[in-house]
Amino acid sequence: MSRSVKTTPVGIDLGTTYSCVAAWFDQHNRVEILPNEQGNNITPSCVACNEKELLVGEGAKNQITRNPTHTVFDVKRIMGSRFNDTSLQKDIESWPFKVIQGSSDKPMIVLEHMGANKEFSAEELSSMILKKLKEAAEAYLGTTVRDAVITVPAYFSDKQRQATKDAGALAGLNVMRLINEPTAAAIAYGLDKISDPNHPQQKNVFVFDLGGGTFDVSVLTISRDGTISVKAVGGDTHLGGEDFDKAMVDYCVQEFKKKQKKDISKSARAMGRLKVACEKAKRDLSSTAETSIDIDCLCDGIDFSMKVTRAKFEDLNARFFTKCIEHVENCLRDGNMHKNNVDDIVLVGGSTRIPKVQQM
Repeated sequence: MSRSVKTTPVGIDLGTTYSCVAAWFDQHNRVEILPNEQGNNITPSCVACNEKELLVGEGAKNQITRNPTHTVFDVKRIMGSRFNDTSLQKDIESWPFKVIQGSSDKPMIVLEHMGANKEFSAEELSSMILKKLKEAAEAYLGTTVRDAVITVPAYFSDKQRQATKDAGALAGLNVMRLINEPTAAAIAYGLDKISDPNHPQQKNVFVFDLGGGTFDVSVLTISRDGTISVKAVGGDTHLGGEDFDKAMVDYCVQEFKKKQKKDISKSARAMGRLKVACEKAKRDLSSTAETSIDIDCLCDGIDFSMKVTRAKFEDLNARFFTKCIEHVENCLRDGNMHKNNVDDIVLVGGSTRIPKVQQM
């Protein structure tokens, strides 16, 4: 069969806070993550509207401090859920953007676009992120991209999986299949290829996935023929890098109050700038023992400068780290497995770069 247009299938990780796209390269005999137009491997899962245009990815995230009520993030949490779900109602209270009840209890996100209020479904917004990744892949590969495999959390319901497929279709993608995130991680590490003839008939893999907004743990059993079955899943749908950032932000707010007798928590702009600085400091502390947070004119013309050590960062987030280990223990218990029976541990997600997490 001859095709006039060369197409390349891609793999997409559609995350709560960041997403990325990858493709297989024959010449390197491996999968590579493809950069976006800014040259970054990860794209913020973020969509925003202003008077003139609709922004997706980096452009949307970069203007969040100026335009918080019309910048949407965490769309993955809305996918396939009903407006009256208790967990969604809790999220809605914390988000600066507006979510209303649409027909048949479907949550709709309200954004002001071109001077008028427009309602978007979670699938529509997710499709914009997928389309952005599709375009980045096409630009890098120089081919048309139609087929995609998309990862979803192992605990996603049928409704959430269908919503992900719908988003893919809206983005102009043929979703070849959805694959569970822990299974994808095991395959990425080549753990599905048991080549050692002395190896037992199956091996047990523990996947510890700590991302920007969510924490998932899974126990997988991989058989000799490469079949991967998920034995148990656990975690916390509201635990991740954003919580570590927030703990640092809260600490900085207290320090500013102590020194300057001013409360900056009511200023959206100051808080936005502080969040960006704290996220950067958190990343720095994964490779260095001490860093500083410096922001000019943070509030009322007052500069803010403070040193933060890795030990302080670990102390501020100790309760979250303890929580992680509790989930690990629960998951092993659910999978009827002792930690001595685990053959491999796979760390996934940006937050597993934190030395304390690796050490635990």
